[in-house]
Amino acid sequence: LADEAITWAADGDVKSEVEEAARLLSIDALVRKYCGNGAQEFFRVNDPTHGIRLVQYVCRHIDLPEVLDDAFVLCDAFSSTVSRLDTCVSLLQRVMVAPDNNMTSRSEHCASIMAEIYRRDETLAKRVSERIAGFCEGILQDCRRLILQSIFTTEARRQAVVASSSACAILSVGASRNSASLELLKEFEKMSKLQLGCGVFLTLEELRDSAYSAQIVYDLLKPCVDLLVSQKDSLRLEDDSLRDKLKPMIASARHWSAILCSSPTQVSQVWSRAVGLAASHIAKTTENYASLLLLQSSGVIGERNGRSSFHSIMSVALSLCARSFAEARTLSNSQ
Repeated sequence: LADEAITWAADGDVKSEVEEAARLLSIDALVRKYCGNGAQEFFRVNDPTHGIRLVQYVCRHIDLPEVLDDAFVLCDAFSSTVSRLDTCVSLLQRVMVAPDNNMTSRSEHCASIMAEIYRRDETLAKRVSERIAGFCEGILQDCRRLILQSIFTTEARRQAVVASSSACAILSVGASRNSASLELLKEFEKMSKLQLGCGVFLTLEELRDSAYSAQIVYDLLKPCVDLLVSQKDSLRLEDDSLRDKLKPMIASARHWSAILCSSPTQVSQVWSRAVGLAASHIAKTTENYASLLLLQSSGVIGERNGRSSFHSIMSVALSLCARSFAEARTLSNSQ
């Protein structure tokens, strides 16, 4: 009735009075709905903090289907103190950190809210996506620091997974309409796959650093390094049993290397560099054949794929030479 009265009002002053009455009625209805019938006696429309707190309280009710509608009504009613952008971001943040309910996952819930925001206001939705992406990146940075310091590692990993999956869900809604969202989506998808698939937790900055990628793949090759360092007897026999054990480990590391990198050229460069680091480490600590076996099994020697492979092979050769010189010096000093 209030909306119809506004359209009927011909005089400007009358229209303003009707609009204010409609605003007060909408606020009163939502105060009663969320806070109870007696709450309106204590609510002061002219107090800006009351409006802000009411919007915050409404955003806590994330499982109500109409929560976004109600939040927008209050944003319009308190437009001078409450913004739609901040309210949407706050609502999505609350959904992200809430436990899953029985009907749907929270990432799907975030996507449905984001789709509704896009339906109402595409410009607003793009700004919300940017803010949420920044919020998720901040969570990943905090979690990365905790993981590196071995503090609350389990919880840090869980929160990082939530941040990545939520960012993927939210950015996927607008990816077809926004090239920036599409690029961010691809990056968050990579991080989510690495988290769930091989337990690698990165920040966006680390993901974008091609020099750091080789260190990540080197870490993925550590099971191969540990195997070769520990199997000295098998190395002396030079049978195929050790090579067979290495194959699935190398295949797994190569698979995640391909996901980590953005192009076949980068995959080849990062892979060769990481294998070179691993083989050089092995060359310094165990039988000569061990480092050569890793180079062969990884395909670095067979492919001869450019400068990176050459540098990897040379680094192993130099490591073997340095080890030989050290052993010869020790032998000479002992005589």
